[in-house]
Amino acid sequence: MNNIKETLATLLSYYTATKGCGHTAAMLSGAVNSPDCLVLVSGRPSLPKIHATRIVTLERPDLANGLIGVRAPLLLDNSAAKMLIADSLTEIERLARRCERLQKQLMLLDAAGQIPRTTPAENGEAPVASSAGARPALA
Repeated sequence: MNNIKETLATLLSYYTATKGCGHTAAMLSGAVNSPDCLVLVSGRPSLPKIHATRIVTLERPDLANGLIGVRAPLLLDNSAAKMLIADSLTEIERLARRCERLQKQLMLLDAAGQIPRTTPAENGEAPVASSAGARPALA
């Protein structure tokens, strides 16, 4: 599988480029076959009302609590998919920038000799076997 960031960007681009091609209609036709399903949308539902289908929004503050104990098919509207993908890409970028900043800070601390040196055993870790200077195994 490709890099997850690339995959998400490709999916977001696809959803954006194919707006109006029938994503929602296809999803709703699936809802007709599963009248007890949940339909996940990004915000205020703009979907035609489906009898007996429950509309769930990502903006609902208690989304997780609202799904506890529910056992029904979950249909994902393209609006929700686009929102989840875009938010995921934003979070990946934010974390990547934070990682870069922390790596730079770590290098500065290391160069200044401010990182205490410990052995793996002092950190509660198992020692790492090294091949340098290793003796051949006896038969």
